[in-house]
Amino acid sequence: MKNITLRINYCLSEEGRKRNLLNGGNGVTEQFAQKEILTEELKILFEKKYVKILDSRHVEMEYQYRKVKKIKWKIENKNVSFNYKTSDWTYYESEKPYLTHDKEELFYFNDEQTFDQLINLFDKMKKELLSLKPEMEKELQKCLLIYEEEKNKHIAKREEQKIITQEAKKAKEKIEKEKNNWIEKNGSDYLKDCLKFDYECQRAYVIERSEIEFPDYEIDFNDTANWNERITPSSNAFDEIKLLNNRNIKARIIWLTKLPTNNNKEESTNIEACEAIVIKDYLNRYDLIKII
Repeated sequence: MKNITLRINYCLSEEGRKRNLLNGGNGVTEQFAQKEILTEELKILFEKKYVKILDSRHVEMEYQYRKVKKIKWKIENKNVSFNYKTSDWTYYESEKPYLTHDKEELFYFNDEQTFDQLINLFDKMKKELLSLKPEMEKELQKCLLIYEEEKNKHIAKREEQKIITQEAKKAKEKIEKEKNNWIEKNGSDYLKDCLKFDYECQRAYVIERSEIEFPDYEIDFNDTANWNERITPSSNAFDEIKLLNNRNIKARIIWLTKLPTNNNKEESTNIEACEAIVIKDYLNRYDLIKII
């Protein structure tokens, strides 16, 4: 390979531009230094990874050294935050902390630079970077420990959510099975047709079933009823509670302040507060209310 001329770009500060003009230069920010490189020198620069050899005739400075820049160590993904909805294992690896170089900042020189001065600066920066690496690796190990703890918490949380989802699915299937069984045995022809032809009939089912099981109670479909605790309930209220208890139905005497709104959410719910009975979670979902 013949000797080749290499060029390094660098930037002058405001002061450097003024000095450059006084010395007969062009006074622009971006300058360059160049040198005819001998074969042995080129070999040294290549081993330092300051240059890359394209072919037998073409050699260029490596990209990161075309302009003189400061380089710092940085830990990427230092603060790990897992998304519990993410299940792909590669997500964990992509979020793993690792050591890298921080965003590079340009050097701005106050004086013009020779090619050798810039190469010496590269050597100095490289040594400084390597000298700081052991300390940064210690810091990285601390981050990796935190990462593993957070990852394990995430995995445990995801497994817990999976169990909850499975249990909720089983509960829903159980409720749906009970609904279908009830309709087949006790439902009207309308409900049986809905079941047969696979049409949604939840509201009609709840109304029809509650009218048979609790004919004097109103369903709070929209969850708009409101009440307070009842103090010193009446005998009539206790009589109702006893009847329900005999049927193994849990109920509570309340002081009703707002009525349910089932047909129109905008209808008035205001009433004169009164004593009532509430059966909560009827069919695992609804409140039934009866005014005493």
